[in-house]
Amino acid sequence: MDQALSLQQVAELLKLRHYQIAYAIATHRVPEPAVRVANKRVFQHADIAAVASHFGIIYPAVELQTTPAN
Repeated sequence: MDQALSLQQVAELLKLRHYQIAYAIATHRVPEPAVRVANKRVFQHADIAAVASHFGIIYPAVELQTTPAN
């Protein structure tokens, strides 16, 4: 994943509120993203995985595939 996402986009992706993630970062429960652009947090794959892990969310979301019965 070469995407860079904003805090709001990460919140939407993980189905969380943006302030939940901001609070986790402010209280040092989740590491601050390494990249900032225009003083805004930019989340990359590792940053999103850390946030998801903190909130107990499986990331990336794995869709279950069913095999056809023979």
